[in-house]
Amino acid sequence: MQNAKFNRKVLDSGKTLYRICKETGIPYTTLSELATGKKAINNIAAETVYKLCVYFVCDVKDILNDVNCGNNVSGNYRGYRYLWKNEDSGLSLYISKGDVIVETKTYEQIYAKRPIQIMISYAELLINDCIQREEVRSSCERIYFDAQRR
Repeated sequence: MQNAKFNRKVLDSGKTLYRICKETGIPYTTLSELATGKKAINNIAAETVYKLCVYFVCDVKDILNDVNCGNNVSGNYRGYRYLWKNEDSGLSLYISKGDVIVETKTYEQIYAKRPIQIMISYAELLINDCIQREEVRSSCERIYFDAQRR
C-alpha cells in the first residue's frame, strides 16, 4: 500500500486526520490524499514531510516510502570516478582517483523524486569536497615548507 509508513504513524498516534491538520497546520486535503494514496508522500513538499516528522517524532526514513535507487550508478567527474552500489549494509558510494578509493559513504536509503539525479549530484558534491580538502592540504604543506626554510 502506498504511504504505508505514514498511515501506520497516523494509526499509532490514535489521532484523526482532522486533529493532525489542526495541530500541524498541514491542509486536511493533503493529509487525506496521503492517507488514501492519491498522493505519494515522497512527492510532497519537504516542509510538509518535516512537519510530519516533528509531529510524529520520527525520522524521514520512518515516514517516507522506500525507493529502490537501482544498482551501479556510476560516472566520472573532474578526474574522479564514482560508483553507487546496493549492498547488504545499504546504498554505498565509492569515489576513486585512479586506483585509489578516496571516499566511501553508506546510506540506508535515499528518498527523492528523482533518486538517480540526486545520487549523481551528491557524488559530484563529495568529489568537489575531496578536491577542496586536497587543495587545503597542499596549501598547508607549502606554508609549512616555507616556514621551515626560514
